Amino acid sequence: MVAVKKMEVRLELFAFLDKYYPPQAVGQPCRVPVEPGVTARALVRELRLPSHTPVLVYVNERQLLDKEDRVLQGGDIVGVVPALPGG
Repeated sequence: MVAVKKMEVRLELFAFLDKYYPPQAVGQPCRVPVEPGVTARALVRELRLPSHTPVLVYVNERQLLDKEDRVLQGGDIVGVVPALPGG
C-alpha cells in the first residue's frame, strides 16, 4: 500500500472568522495539510463555521462564485471572508 502524501495550502480567515483557525494556528494565517483532491469548499466545511454565517471563498485571490468549487493544489492560498450585507 502506498502512503498518500499530504500537501499544504495557506489558510487565511478574515474579520471575526479568525477564531475558527485550527488550534495550531493561534488565530493567525497558517499552512494546513490537506489530502490530494480536496476542494476549497471541503476545506471550509472542515472549519465548522456556524451554518448561519455566509462566507465568500477565494483561492489565490479569485472568488469562487455560488456553487463553484476548485480542487486545491499545494501552495494555494484559501481566503475566507464573511459575506456582510451592504457595502
